Amino acid sequence: MRNGFLLVVISVLFFKLLTTHVYAQTELTQQSFSENTTLTSDNSPYLVTGNITIDAEATLSIEAGTTLIISASRSIVVQGELNINGSVTHPVTIKAAEGEGAWNGIIIASGSTGSTIRYARISGATYCIQSNSAVDDINNN
Repeated sequence: MRNGFLLVVISVLFFKLLTTHVYAQTELTQQSFSENTTLTSDNSPYLVTGNITIDAEATLSIEAGTTLIISASRSIVVQGELNINGSVTHPVTIKAAEGEGAWNGIIIASGSTGSTIRYARISGATYCIQSNSAVDDINNN
């Protein structure tokens, strides 16, 4: 009887551990994208632990259904092009890492080549999107 009770307690604790922590499938540390790159839902969620910069000649595309979990005080700086391609049924989710505080947000720099942000759920940021560019397409967010 005692072994059965212990097994139940261990099982409950193990289940709670699995359901309360988010494990990133892919970690992105401090990174500068200098080539065209796509973040896929197959490799999601992405844990972003450093600032991300999209260089002037590069495009970062994020597929529908992809999740980015961003550490506190980190930013996504767009000097080139950012294409977030969510859909009604599979939005892109960009959120703060649990328990870490706010991340900075997405900064679209003046002189960037233009960005498209569609069906993105952005939360936990000091500011969600700061655009200094006149050619951005931001809708259904």
